[in-house]
This record gives sequence, structure tokens and C-alpha cells, in this order.
Amino acid sequence: MSGIRIPTSRDIYLEAEGIKVAAVQSYQVKTKRENREIEVFGSAYPAASLPGRTSYTIALQKVLIQQGVDIDFYQLSDFSLVIVKPDKRIIFTGCEWQEISEDGTLSMPCLERVVITASKRMVIDV
Repeated sequence: MSGIRIPTSRDIYLEAEGIKVAAVQSYQVKTKRENREIEVFGSAYPAASLPGRTSYTIALQKVLIQQGVDIDFYQLSDFSLVIVKPDKRIIFTGCEWQEISEDGTLSMPCLERVVITASKRMVIDV
């Protein structure tokens, strides 16, 4: 049983310039791919469908900026999202934020919901 590791909120985080800047409680990924149809003159049906550009939109819930990290999330650009699972790491790179909803208390600044887009997704087996 010692080889089984249960993921925690520390295992979903945002990284900027190689530094872990925020922990994330949960996430939802939507992947979308544009496809192009190749049409043949005079035919009612396309001859082929070719895969196009893939885009990733990730909604993050409860983003907690790490203590000791001085960062303005609204200025953050070209960062990475790392999701650690028991058997792999999923890394989204080239991230840009699209939407930020912020709730705050005196003791704990928390971004309630952050929607980001990513240009690339990589999976690394652990």
C-alpha cells in the first residue's frame, strides 16, 4: 500500500517561471478541435475531414496564491498548469487567463474561479 499516493490540492498548481505560485482545489478541462471538411465539386458529401487546431479551456476553482509569493495574478502571462495524478503528470503550457472571479477575506486571499486557455497539453508518465 505504500506505493499508492492519493492526490491532494497541493497536486494541482500553477507554475510561473518554474516556481509554484498557486494551489488549485479543483479543475474542469474542455478540449476543442476545429475540423476542416474537404469538399468535392458536385458531391453532396465531403470527401474527407481533416483535424485542425486544438484548444484547451480550463476552469479552476479556489485558486490559493502560495504564501511568500508576491505575484499579481492579473499580470500573469505565459504560465503553466500542472496536474499531478498517481500515475502521470499533465502539464498545460502557454497559459493565459481569460476570466477571474475573486473572493477574499482578511486571512486568505483566494481567487474563486479562474478560466484559462492553454496552447499545449503534455502527459508525462511517472
